[in-house]
Amino acid sequence: MTRNLAILQHSSMVAKAAYEIAQRTTEIDKHLAYQCGMLHDVGKLYLPSEESYKHPYLGYEIMQKNSEYFVAQICVSHAFPVFAAEDYLEYYCHGDRAEIKKIKGALANVERNIYIELIQFCDKISGVNSFMSLDEKFTLYKYKKNKTIDDNVAEAIKRNYSVLSQIKGRLDEMIQDDVYLVLKSI
Repeated sequence: MTRNLAILQHSSMVAKAAYEIAQRTTEIDKHLAYQCGMLHDVGKLYLPSEESYKHPYLGYEIMQKNSEYFVAQICVSHAFPVFAAEDYLEYYCHGDRAEIKKIKGALANVERNIYIELIQFCDKISGVNSFMSLDEKFTLYKYKKNKTIDDNVAEAIKRNYSVLSQIKGRLDEMIQDDVYLVLKSI
């Protein structure tokens, strides 16, 4: 599978999950949720894989240039459930100080909302053709990355997953059901 096809398949899964959750609420527009899911990783399509850590800010720039300001906020924030986690930004951006500065500057202008949280959650649980629970994803992440992270980064990752668990709880309340059960029907 080519890299761009995998990116598009993942984005499609995020969009489907966001749509399914949104259509069960009165607070979230299902079409906007779908659009945000499809476009959250747009920056990855323009970067080589070794620079994919730059995709949140590149997606933000692309959407800004196209006057898609709301989606731009989704692009820059989707990978950072804890906006101000310097240790996680350092890790995520491979120590690229210029990229960290750009992302922090953009995040300073982003106000957390239900769409950002929805896409953060759906992004984390979506693969290219299936969904997994946060616990499964966290275990997989620890297994893949356990030799390359220090204690500070491990704590930052735990904080991210804690925030994502809280988001799941809010989504469960909004739809009055377990999000995972709803997504099993897709």
